[in-house]
Amino acid sequence: MDYVAPGELEDAELATLLYAPLRWRYREGVWDGPLFVVVDRHTASASEQFATLLQANGAARVVGERTTGAGCGYVDGGHPLDLPHVGLRVHLPNCVRYRADGRNELEGVEPDIKVWTPDDKGKERARKLAQVLAEHL
Repeated sequence: MDYVAPGELEDAELATLLYAPLRWRYREGVWDGPLFVVVDRHTASASEQFATLLQANGAARVVGERTTGAGCGYVDGGHPLDLPHVGLRVHLPNCVRYRADGRNELEGVEPDIKVWTPDDKGKERARKLAQVLAEHL
């Protein structure tokens, strides 16, 4: 697959326009082991986007439990729509992010490996997570 190699775009302004993270220098190959992103029911918004992008591109395995499902939908609180004839104000989502499989991030990100249930607490969650990571390393 073709891509822009590190340092290939010398024009920093152009590089940033094409892909914002190109403003920072990086070195490929710093880590080549498995990557896991841990999520739970409190994972929302930009962190859902982070998890879903890595998951969709096969760059990481998402572990934990389904995320909140707040991804993108109501940027800056959404967009209120006044309906004066009925005296209502409706709040509408003003953003949507569809995943490669057609689902909306507002459904939450389903982990590749379910680790715990909402009933699991503290030490039990940590124990189960350590067990799953040890099995998949």
